[in-house]
Amino acid sequence: MAASITIEQSNMVTEEPRTQEALRNVLKILETRAEHVVSVKVLSNFSIDNESTLRRDGQTVVTGLVVCVKKSFELQPADAAWFHPSIGQGRSVFTTTATVQKDAMKAICQYKQVDQNTSESTPFISDTNCKFGEYVTSKPDEFGCQQEQRHLVVDTNGDALLASLHAKWLNSSTTAGEVATQWKRTRFGEIYSVPDKSKNMRELVAEAVSPGATNQYSDTINNVLSDSRHIYFLNHAVKVGESKNVLMHASSLGGYRMYSAIDDKKMFFPATMGTSENFYNWNELTPQNCARIEQTCVWSGKLTFNTQVMRPPAVRAEMVRDMENEYGISLKSMLAMKLARFSASDAISDKLSAEDLFKITPTAEHVTNAKKYIATPLTMQHEVTIKLMQNIEAVQKAFPNFELFNSKVVKQGRLRLPHEVFEFLLK
Repeated sequence: MAASITIEQSNMVTEEPRTQEALRNVLKILETRAEHVVSVKVLSNFSIDNESTLRRDGQTVVTGLVVCVKKSFELQPADAAWFHPSIGQGRSVFTTTATVQKDAMKAICQYKQVDQNTSESTPFISDTNCKFGEYVTSKPDEFGCQQEQRHLVVDTNGDALLASLHAKWLNSSTTAGEVATQWKRTRFGEIYSVPDKSKNMRELVAEAVSPGATNQYSDTINNVLSDSRHIYFLNHAVKVGESKNVLMHASSLGGYRMYSAIDDKKMFFPATMGTSENFYNWNELTPQNCARIEQTCVWSGKLTFNTQVMRPPAVRAEMVRDMENEYGISLKSMLAMKLARFSASDAISDKLSAEDLFKITPTAEHVTNAKKYIATPLTMQHEVTIKLMQNIEAVQKAFPNFELFNSKVVKQGRLRLPHEVFEFLLK
């Protein structure tokens, strides 16, 4: 497949069937215009962006690519699979002396859509794949004591403002050359370019959460770059600059790792360690793990779980050294997560499988704010409702006190199934 396209693939890419199928799908999409495609770099963090995929009603979106095309390449709607919808997403690292407060983090609003005026004056996060918070680096001094330095990391996208621009490019056969021009020249008030607008929105969040914080590092991980002949679409990747610094997101709970690029032959690096197809299971976590999630993770919405928090990285701890050797990078510092705010998962929770929903919903054994039920929409199109109605007699026999249509189980058009009933349906 895609024999006419030059493909460079990392040895770290998982062999998981769904991920491999997603890669084949991307190459198949690009093959339709192979004469305009120069090369595809499949990085070590190549994985399925499950949250973005669910938001787009099943159109698989991946991360961890650098796609090089000719300026004549015309975009199509299917290209959302590899030209990531969160255009301009990036990270800014600020140095701060004050501890970030939970209340200040909670005060940042989450929006599905905003207009230009709101984006200029209001700090906000979009409703998918955003996070920010306090992270700490530490190193021993000459006395052997650990000296800590606080950082505020804002890792967000401007989907609430920029999604329409991405859709316009894909739905109007915009050429890569035209995208690259608009990428650098689109005006947002007094700001020109998508990356600068994205950075400005991150700075508004930082100023609201930690006034006076000093920006020490910024990048754009969903970027569009160009040279005299070609256009490069970066998806969760960074191009090394003069500083040779490469920031890599390890995981929601693991924080970030700052690397120094020491291999001069490498130009592009993974910006993350990817994401697993699976979730952590509350029942397999230690009490210490559960307490860390409850004490250090914040999100809005009505749910007691967060899909970002419960998603492991694709590159696990035992694989990190191999990844570092592959890209010729040397660890400079680790930014350990102390307190972080995440986009709420309410918008995608009803699209999760029953198994995943049960796995990531905590009980009172795990967290103090757990609910006694798991809520799903009361519709015959939903997997849980189908399972319940197919097994209603067995459920009522196993749980004599369970009544389907009462105010405790059905409320505001949604099922509220006790954990033990939900688990019974999965067997």
